[in-house]
Amino acid sequence: MSLLEVRDLKVSYTTRRGRIEALSGVSLALGEGEVVGVVGESGSGKSTLGQAILRLLPRYAHIEGGEVLFQGRNLLELEEDEMREIRGREIAMVFQDPYSSLNPVMRIIDHFSELYEEHGAGYTREEAAKLAGDILEKMGVPREKLLEYPHQMSGGQRQRVAIALGLALNPRLLIADEITTALDALVEAQIVDLLKEVRHTFKTSILFITHNMGLVAQLADKVTVMYAGKIVEFGNTRDVISSPLHPYTKALLASVPRIGGSKELQPIPGDPPDMRSPPPGCRFHPRCPLATEKCRSEEPPLKLKGDRLVACHYA
Repeated sequence: MSLLEVRDLKVSYTTRRGRIEALSGVSLALGEGEVVGVVGESGSGKSTLGQAILRLLPRYAHIEGGEVLFQGRNLLELEEDEMREIRGREIAMVFQDPYSSLNPVMRIIDHFSELYEEHGAGYTREEAAKLAGDILEKMGVPREKLLEYPHQMSGGQRQRVAIALGLALNPRLLIADEITTALDALVEAQIVDLLKEVRHTFKTSILFITHNMGLVAQLADKVTVMYAGKIVEFGNTRDVISSPLHPYTKALLASVPRIGGSKELQPIPGDPPDMRSPPPGCRFHPRCPLATEKCRSEEPPLKLKGDRLVACHYA
């Protein structure tokens, strides 16, 4: 049995401009100790997926169908008190901007103390400080930083603190939502190396949400490519990157810069669709150079092609 299994998840947002379809029947599975990357442009539904798993969606979001099974339990059917027990202890989430998830008037030690107290860990303040210092050092942050406030730290250090808080209760699953987006390339590489170490040291499964195919190639065992609220390709990372089947996956890879590369970057033409009224047929067809009349009128199902899942009439 998979550690996490998402089945046919549908999510929409109610806005002043109308209903927005954010997830249109998304399904994926993640095993023990596995890293699955979720990649796509902004607006593809990646972050909505992560937030829906932990039921952290805003008030104007609606889960319209599907299941989120964690160790066999459907999280969408649990009471809020039961979900509070799971958040942090069983499944932790690290967000894109650590500064927004850290309280600016609390020292780092206070964040850890509050976390342990909220989940009834029963540690004294001295025990909490020792455990927090130990995990910070594993994240490459000096123990002395426990006494500092978030604004006294660099962006990379704050992100490491956020990861440390996520791992403080040794969860089974870590959801990392665009955690390298605001960092420079050097710190980004350090965070990816840190996640590799986290996986092996803590035996934690990771759902790695990003727009960067290059990072997925370094970290993930499997990759899920999302476009306009749907999964368009899923498979082993090495296979997807070496021989992409969906035109959107190919376009994402062509837009990744390469050091010393002789090829010019090829931006994806056009814009993602307006999800208040998604295009008929294949949602990528307005931007796809290979689109035919069949693509414009018939929605391609997600089908098994060898050991790959792909939603394209001509894969």
